[in-house]
Amino acid sequence: MKLIGLDVGYGFIKVTDGTVGYSFPSVIGDATISDWTLSFKRDLSKINNIRIMYENKAYHIGDSAIRHSNYLYRDLSLSRSFGHDFEILFLAALSLFSNVENQFMIVTGLPPRKDAHGG
Repeated sequence: MKLIGLDVGYGFIKVTDGTVGYSFPSVIGDATISDWTLSFKRDLSKINNIRIMYENKAYHIGDSAIRHSNYLYRDLSLSRSFGHDFEILFLAALSLFSNVENQFMIVTGLPPRKDAHGG
């Protein structure tokens, strides 16, 4: 089981396994399956080309969203409880460490105004 440290920040997502770390903009954009092309370039960086499917919808994340999406959005609410932005960004960060093993132990902080008492 991999140990992952993950911070879903308002400006950037930061994620590390203690050896390798990534940071990318906390931006989500629309995508269609048809714009997902297969590339055989060796220098194609996964951090610059994050694309995920969530509940049967395709999304570009981070720099990929900035470059390829028709519209961009980010959740700036304090509770992060509107829509699925937090889950999409969280899963996108985990996808950077997915290969064969898909079980993670995750260390993360809580959004502002969240504590053990729910307030």
